[in-house]
Amino acid sequence: MQLIFSYFWSICLLKGHPADFPNNRVVLGSVLAVYCCSVVFAATLTYPQRTFASVLGITLTALIIQTTLVWLLSWFKNVPQRFPSIWGSTLGAGIIMTWLLLPIHTILLDSDSQALLLFADSATWIWLGWSLAIVGNILSKGVKISVLQGAIIAFVIELLSVIATFMLFPGTD
Repeated sequence: MQLIFSYFWSICLLKGHPADFPNNRVVLGSVLAVYCCSVVFAATLTYPQRTFASVLGITLTALIIQTTLVWLLSWFKNVPQRFPSIWGSTLGAGIIMTWLLLPIHTILLDSDSQALLLFADSATWIWLGWSLAIVGNILSKGVKISVLQGAIIAFVIELLSVIATFMLFPGTD
């Protein structure tokens, strides 16, 4: 377990390489299950006004968009065999990033202190930039594009996910 965490942490520090992720369906399935549980748990905790069904739907919608676009990119760049390692690395880093964002979201939802809210809001923007850099770095190494191109693709994936979830699940902020 510590080895897996260390690998994903090195990915988050922009040092790891997606090729180091085991190209194994069981490992990928396990990471996917932990990712889904982490995201659903964090979203349920930080957005109590949302129903469990809407949280699950939002999570699955975003996951489908991410999976489809990453697979299409690996196919377009003629490296579909790298998809499991690219996607697994992205999911694993996403688990860590979700847990890092959880206390920040909790502060944003529960605090009355303007200074604390300003700090949490700023930390959220830093988190977003770091997250885009991580996925950009994974895509850069996985499909041989620049980190900037990878970060732009990561931003487009996030943007499409937000647009799709607002269209499919109106009324859930």
